[in-house]
Formats: sequence, structure tokens, C-alpha cells
Amino acid sequence: MNVDKLAKQLLKYPNVTGYSKKLRKRIKNGKVVEEWCIQVHVSKKVPLKELKLNEVIPVEVEGIPVDVVDVGELRALSVDKTKKFRPLQPGISIGNYAITAGTLGNFVFGTKKPFRGEVLIASNAHVLCDNPSFEKPKEIDIVQPGRYDGGTHNDKVGEYRWHQRIKPLGSESSCPILTSAAKAVNWLLKKFKRKSRISVYTEEANHIDFAVASIDVPYMFKHADKVFDSSYECIGYGFAGSDKVSLVCKGKYIEQEGFLYLDYQGEPKHYAEGFIGDVVEKSSRNCWAQAEIIDDSAYEIVSYGSFYAAFDDVIITSKLLDPGCSGSAVYRKITEGSLWNPT
Repeated sequence: MNVDKLAKQLLKYPNVTGYSKKLRKRIKNGKVVEEWCIQVHVSKKVPLKELKLNEVIPVEVEGIPVDVVDVGELRALSVDKTKKFRPLQPGISIGNYAITAGTLGNFVFGTKKPFRGEVLIASNAHVLCDNPSFEKPKEIDIVQPGRYDGGTHNDKVGEYRWHQRIKPLGSESSCPILTSAAKAVNWLLKKFKRKSRISVYTEEANHIDFAVASIDVPYMFKHADKVFDSSYECIGYGFAGSDKVSLVCKGKYIEQEGFLYLDYQGEPKHYAEGFIGDVVEKSSRNCWAQAEIIDDSAYEIVSYGSFYAAFDDVIITSKLLDPGCSGSAVYRKITEGSLWNPT
């Protein structure tokens, strides 16, 4: 059974923001009951009497029950206050000079060219870039604290180096075959004096909201208000949320891009997987907090203010992030066999 294919049909309904990629037990009156369902996430539940008939989410898809869960409106998070730290530490205010402020997640170690052997600042792309949907930012200075917290160019601690571009929904496709075909068709349309033109757009989903920057000042590996010692492992980075839930992009996709995280002693480590029921923690620019993983593989649509982006295979927790927590490294207690082991 392809749950992903079945659930994706429900994205056309009002307020639907995403779904779980696996069958889940129904949540009824805040409690889990013994009924397996396709779990669909909405920004808000609307009374049936306020919906048109074609706007009502079906109670089942191909015989499988549908459970509608209110997760609130998911937004990329930023803004809050903190102070200047030297040496740099994970969990403090930081940001591209062109944005407000986010959180320095932790430090990473490059395993592939051009970053092999380098130690770099790690955070979200929307924290270290002015616009993560662009290939490169216009501003490259990284300041600590972030500009919202009073940081200026005199507080520069490094420079932007790389980010995984976030592809907006409906952006033009970069597929060379499709774009070449579109150019050929448009040439013919022009030759025969037709006014119509075609464009190719993508609905490709993202996996990570992640970026790295160089470090030009002293730094240390322990978080400012919490020691994530050898009993903890990093599963990824918080990047979006609502007043009900938070989203975490998985470290395994970051590792595939060529980055290992550095633990509290500066040792390179593989990222770990997180599973439903795990209690996770983060230390961000405004507070330490913990939450529970409620979905370990979800597809969600996130608002970045000027555009929307789809994310595939992300983790959903109960509320973990507040404004200003974007970029926070998320940790869980180590259990036997929990590390993601690439082969």
C-alpha cells in the first residue's frame, strides 16, 4: 500500500498542510485509539456547516479511514532576544545580517569537497541566508547576536558558505530535459506566430532547511545552557512550527550533503534517527525545551512569508520551537541501535 500516494490526494482540500507518510492510529478526544488511519494535517478544523460539499475531507480513501489532525499554521520561525557570546557556543542568537535572528544549532565537520576537514557553523538556511529560495544570498556577513538582538557588522563572526536551496512550490523546473522541451515548443509557437508560451514548473519537495558558515572568532562545542554529553545524539534541526507542533529536518539528509555534527567534545558524529514516542530536547537562543516526537516521517507545506515550500520525510514533535528557535539542533537520549548508519 502506498500511503504517500493516497494521502497526497487530500492536499487539494482547504486548510490541508500535510500528512503522515505511514498509517497511524486514530487520535480521538486527545487519546490514541486502536484504529489505523491515513492521518491528514490541517491548519485549522472548520465546522462541516461552513464547508461546501466538495471541500469536505472524505472519511476514507480506498477503504482506509482518514483521521484529520489540527496542527496549526506551520511557519518558519525567527525573532527573540539574547546577548553577545565570545567564544561562540551552540544555542545562541545568530543570523545573516540581512535577517532578524535565529539560533546557532551546533558546529559541523565537512566530509566532502569543498568543505572536507573544515569546522563550520550550522543552522537553518533561512537563518544564514537572506532568501533561502535563491541559489546564493546577497548578504554574506553572519553576525552574533543576530541583528534583531542588536548585532551589527562589528559583530561579524563568519561568512555564509553554503545552503541547500529551498525550492518553492510552483517554481520553474530545473530539469534539463523538460526545460529543453519547453524551449523547443516555444520556438515553434513563435515561428508560427502564436502568442502562447509554455513553462515547466516543479512540485519537488525539500528535505532540509540547512546552511553552513565559516567561523572567524573563537568557539566552543558545549551549549550555553545545556550539556548534550555522550548520552545524547543529534537527530536534526528544528526549522518551522505552529502553536501546536514543531518540524525537524532529518540529519541523515544533511549527512548525505557531506556534514557530520560535532559533539560536546568536538568529535565528529553521525546523525541519529528519531522515532515516535522519543523525547527530544533543544537549546535555542531563548530557552531550553523538550517535546515528544509524534510523527517520524511526514510531508508538510510550510510558509516562508513570501513563498510556500513542501517538505518530505520530516519529523513532527509536540511544541518544541518558539520564534527565534529556528536552526536549533535537536537531540535525543541514546538508545541501543538508534544511530543512522549509512552504508
